[in-house]
Amino acid sequence: MDGELESLPFIIDGVTVLDGEPVTVLIPPESLNGIVELQIVLPQDYPDSASPYVSPNFSPGVSKELRGYVQRHIQQVVSEHLLGTEHVYTIFSSVQDALSTYDADNTRVEPDTEVNRPVEPDTELKMSVTPPTVVNKSKFIGFACRVTSEEEFAMFRDRLVNDPHHVDVTHHIAAFVLGDEKSSLYDDDGEKGAAQGMLKLLLDMGKSNMAVIVARWYGGKKLGPLRFRVINAVAKEAIEAWG
Repeated sequence: MDGELESLPFIIDGVTVLDGEPVTVLIPPESLNGIVELQIVLPQDYPDSASPYVSPNFSPGVSKELRGYVQRHIQQVVSEHLLGTEHVYTIFSSVQDALSTYDADNTRVEPDTEVNRPVEPDTELKMSVTPPTVVNKSKFIGFACRVTSEEEFAMFRDRLVNDPHHVDVTHHIAAFVLGDEKSSLYDDDGEKGAAQGMLKLLLDMGKSNMAVIVARWYGGKKLGPLRFRVINAVAKEAIEAWG
């Protein structure tokens, strides 16, 4: 944690670190479009076995809708904290991204990880995204997308693999079906046997022209056969969210 705290003044303008038990990090409104100050409390056992607590202090005049949007976004990014990893800058950059997606007409653009809501990426592909599932410190998130060609599947997979938020993903387990079982593909990405189970799931659910990817962040503890049940459950949730 000490290395993270020492680096913050170099990457976040105006940040203040208050020493003590617990340590508190203050990020001023000037670093967040003048809209909100973030008070981030780091428990004594952060980051190994506890996540930060985040309290937003909004500037006068900020609308109720924008307050709610930012608060929901903070709850989501904190819930995605992978124990054992530093998370303060991720919280800051995530709130910064959320503010940049907030429409000037006081409508909101949902973040990419919104559950059960197709997202419109730059590639014109849409995807559904599940909330994180954490089992023994490993985190799993499922993504489903309608595809009509191998090129679209590659586009879908590349978008996730190249996402800055996925730089530390251990496996991107993927499967897709085009038309029928003969036009199918799966890729374990090092999680041997997992993708074949996801392909069977697609076929058992009667899906065609559908791709599903489960991203896994390894948490340091082996899950054994349990990991296959978790991966399939997350994949099924993503497929069902698509409809």
